[in-house]
Amino acid sequence: MAFTQTPLDPTRPGAVIFDFDGTLADTIPMALEVTNEIGPMFGMEHVTDDLAEELRGMPLKQVISRVGLKPRKIPQFQIELRRRMRDRVATLPTFPGVEKALGALQDTGVKLGILSSNTRENVEAFLASHGMRDYFGFVDGGSSLFGKARHLRRILKTELGGLSAASLVYVGDETRDIEAAKKVGAMSAGVTWGVAREPVIAAAMADFIIRSPEGLGELVQ
Repeated sequence: MAFTQTPLDPTRPGAVIFDFDGTLADTIPMALEVTNEIGPMFGMEHVTDDLAEELRGMPLKQVISRVGLKPRKIPQFQIELRRRMRDRVATLPTFPGVEKALGALQDTGVKLGILSSNTRENVEAFLASHGMRDYFGFVDGGSSLFGKARHLRRILKTELGGLSAASLVYVGDETRDIEAAKKVGAMSAGVTWGVAREPVIAAAMADFIIRSPEGLGELVQ
């Protein structure tokens, strides 16, 4: 189920945009595996299962510092991570209940889309393999780790035809997703089945906290 932390405009949202990794697709185990493959190239600490669990309790900027990834190396790290995910992402599972929840949202007439820091090609391959592409009006990929606000502004003008930011909900599993929504004046929803634990999402002041895919339907009620 979901609950709200802050008062919201009672007007029903006109669009719901989803993050991909950790929100729609269970890419976390694979991303950890690939991170440990390429980590030595970037001077990063090996991420054990215990450390991975520790990192779930941190905002992303703190995670980056903890594993020893230098900020100047982040763009190249992203490129290599995406490249190595390319041949594996289509075989990954979605989270149980997500597809049913997307169908229910689609039936309400709200516009659905995806904005990811993963590549559009990787996201499209995953959606095609799961028969989920028709749920979404658009897929936008390749944003930098902290560049999603810029993409959201563009999406509002292009894909959503000038929709007011206040009528948009951005759904993600990390603090950077919540921060991006706030920067553009959109509502934010944090899911608890992805990277960040619920206390981290709550501390980032997400408008919605969603504990199960079934709770996604409350975004448009």
